[in-house]
Amino acid sequence: MFDLRSLDLQTLADRAGAAAARLPGLRALVAEAVAAEPSLLPGGADEWRSGAAERYRERLAELRAEVRRSCGELEAALFAAERELDVADAALEDERAAVRAAELAGDAAADARFAGDSPVGRHGRLG
Repeated sequence: MFDLRSLDLQTLADRAGAAAARLPGLRALVAEAVAAEPSLLPGGADEWRSGAAERYRERLAELRAEVRRSCGELEAALFAAERELDVADAALEDERAAVRAAELAGDAAADARFAGDSPVGRHGRLG
């Protein structure tokens, strides 16, 4: 994660755009991993009765649990990335609003200076 306050408006916009562009691909990958999880490992060795078969079955159960955990971690990471993108989008919008407000304030100040410097003056009369 990066500090949004340390970025200029263009950099923030670029990073938010790049992150938004990557999210659909990440969503598809996570969905594929979660959907494939039940079929990633072969079935158990229930019909076999031996020490080796028992260890195989235990290890298979451990692997299945690890795959489920990994899929959960993928989903959590995707959720965190989506939240981070939401924060970046909000910060970007806040920054754009601040820039617009500053531009409007600058325009108003320039208009006021111009009106005061004009030979017509504030009251629409010369002199």
